[in-house]
Amino acid sequence: MHPNHRQACGAALTTTLKTHRRIARRVEPKLFTLDEARALLKDVQPLMEEVREAAQRMRDASAGIAVLVQQHGEGATGVDSATNPDRARYWDLVASGREAEEHLQELLDEAAVIGIEVKDLDQGLVDFRAKRDREVVYLCWKLGEDDIAHWHGLSEGFGGRKPLAQAPAPGSNA
Repeated sequence: MHPNHRQACGAALTTTLKTHRRIARRVEPKLFTLDEARALLKDVQPLMEEVREAAQRMRDASAGIAVLVQQHGEGATGVDSATNPDRARYWDLVASGREAEEHLQELLDEAAVIGIEVKDLDQGLVDFRAKRDREVVYLCWKLGEDDIAHWHGLSEGFGGRKPLAQAPAPGSNA
């Protein structure tokens, strides 16, 4: 196990999200109309709730492992020692963390198949590619929002979100 389990879990979450983005880049990016993106929210919302829960389960397992490693030390003479009363708990947490990571990857793969781009696991932040005039932009949505009400340029990120009222010109896709 990694000496800093919280850091390892953070790295695993980052790696999982990077893998999702790499897979999403291999697939021809889908361009959504605003109506299409809105229609998908009924599926995207529960998916992102599940993504957030799986990411939290990974962090919880990592935190539990870190506590046990801190209490007992690392390796065969520590937390994994046959005489350690918490050894079974340790391995249960390892299994739980791996299971959560695998489930998270499956969920992110599902998001890639739908054509959405997951940007933040904890916020449930999702982007839908769309056209604004002749420019490709993101329609931006996150858990807790009732509707897709923002957009931003491909390189702007969440901080560059603008209200949709400023977005598409009449007759455009977004």
